[in-house]
Amino acid sequence: MNLKLFHFIFISFFICGILGQEYLPIEGGKCEKYIGDGSGKRICNGYLANPDSIYVHNKTQQQTLNDLRNLITLLELNNPSKECINPTNYKIICSMMFPECIEINGPYISNPISLPIYTCNTFCKEALLTCSVSNSVASCDGGSNLPIQLPYTPIEWVKYNLSSYGGVNDFKVNCTDPTLIISDDSSGGGEIEIGCIEPLIKRISNDTKGDLEKGYFYVNSQCVINCPVTGMHQKSVWNRIFMISDVLSSISLACTLILLFTFGILNPKLNRFDKKNLFFIAGVFGMSLSGVLIAANGSEKTVCPTPERYAVNTDRVCVASGFLVHFSALFAIQWWTIGLADVYYGIKFVGKKIKIKIRYYLLATLVISLAFTLVPLGTGQYQAGLSNVMCFLKDEIYQSMTFFVPLGICLSLGTILMILVMKEIYVIVKSNSSSSSFSSSSSSSSPPPPPPSKSDSISYLKLQVKPMLNIILFYFTFLYLFLFVRVINSRYQEYQDSAIPYMLCLAKGGGDSCRLKGPSAGSLGYFTYCLRIYGIYLFIISFLSSRTIRIWKQSIIFNNIIITPILKFIDSSFSNRFSSKNTSTTQNSSFNNSESGTSKGGNSSIVSMSIESRNYNTDDDDL
Repeated sequence: MNLKLFHFIFISFFICGILGQEYLPIEGGKCEKYIGDGSGKRICNGYLANPDSIYVHNKTQQQTLNDLRNLITLLELNNPSKECINPTNYKIICSMMFPECIEINGPYISNPISLPIYTCNTFCKEALLTCSVSNSVASCDGGSNLPIQLPYTPIEWVKYNLSSYGGVNDFKVNCTDPTLIISDDSSGGGEIEIGCIEPLIKRISNDTKGDLEKGYFYVNSQCVINCPVTGMHQKSVWNRIFMISDVLSSISLACTLILLFTFGILNPKLNRFDKKNLFFIAGVFGMSLSGVLIAANGSEKTVCPTPERYAVNTDRVCVASGFLVHFSALFAIQWWTIGLADVYYGIKFVGKKIKIKIRYYLLATLVISLAFTLVPLGTGQYQAGLSNVMCFLKDEIYQSMTFFVPLGICLSLGTILMILVMKEIYVIVKSNSSSSSFSSSSSSSSPPPPPPSKSDSISYLKLQVKPMLNIILFYFTFLYLFLFVRVINSRYQEYQDSAIPYMLCLAKGGGDSCRLKGPSAGSLGYFTYCLRIYGIYLFIISFLSSRTIRIWKQSIIFNNIIITPILKFIDSSFSNRFSSKNTSTTQNSSFNNSESGTSKGGNSSIVSMSIESRNYNTDDDDL
């Protein structure tokens, strides 16, 4: 019998634990009349069981109303469908945030006691389920670490101990079913308006997946992310990045045009090196031209044709610029690798050349570049992205197979060749220094020509400084582009996961302080810099040289009936002005110069012969 009694007591307590909490404390709240939704969107007008008596405890009605607006905004951002945003769910949410209030009076109760009528837990869970709210965001069962804190919702009822107030010790209050509330449509209408909080833009669609292919990036079925994404960077930051791209592209285009004109048209005799260098410059010219196309059309307009849409494969300027930068980059990186191989071969085997006609190089580089660009063009891969400042390949598989694999191969070969070039330079310097030391210690009746000294070796290697500087700058520029995109792709899921905290922040009224994760402004700016700067690098390395000055001096531009007299007049005026000052100095130094000329010429004779033997200027090779 005692055992049965124990089972009965245990089952009773177990049922109490399931159906509700045994006792809740008296919170000391009060009953108030609902102040109304105020101006703007309808919230709880017409959706409360008793608007003349709602329970107010530790927050004012206005504070609770602000929290409710944030919660509704979050639900609309998360799932603006009619399954979520409907009168039934509004009744549930309003009943939870503004519970009906009852006052307890009695002959033995000195002051009325205000108690809330809580919403049943079942209806709270139903509302979150229809709105697709994750338990990691909000829970009807509580949780202090969740981003959204919901009011308490019992399973069926709660009890209060009113004995200290002169009442009973087990006063029971059942939870309520808000779906039974009859809506007062006269207070705001039956249709619930769904809005999009800034900077999101409202665009109702029945096919969000299909619209994604058109450039609309939906966070729900009615709100799209703006373009450019001000949730990632402020509009002023995007404008600065666009300006960097426009300015550098225009300057690089002008620089590469001057180089093509100088070495391709003014140059009286094209050698093997010039021909290869011209094709490399042409690739850089194409990369610069793609940026100028975007700038001419308007950078923001090209990447973002409208504030709610980014450019896709139906936007012609975007496709043209994406195809051009893809083709030109592949074309340039191949000629860069060919040039590096020539530098290595010329240093390793002085006086020899790679016996392959340039026409075959040209055919191979064109075929490879076209093969890797026509396939993406035919499949509509060229488009802009949410955090991009240019148009390029959309899918990671196309990025990898048609750009980064060939780029990686060329960079790998370039790394090996650069190491080999550095090794050969070290060998040359070491051997020339050793030869100089040995020759200086030996003697004979008829002294041989002086061997190259250490200074001669340095003079020899000076010819390689600009080609190597060109190679190294291009190497690290493309290496950064390669690594940048690979890192961005590896962090894509992390960026995507930041959407929920971003929407929570917007729902809480964070505004401009809310941020989506993405590439930093600095990394985007440097990516733009690396992509557009190389024409300027090339101009500084290739144009600012004595050979370029000689080409221009001997060209028809400075040798015609108009310019030639002007130059002669300037030259004669300058000479007459300073000739008297320089006469005595010239006479005093002439004897010393004549004495030292023979020895200096002899010391550099061997190096000069070796330079001439591998100098590209003496190497003719027709296409």
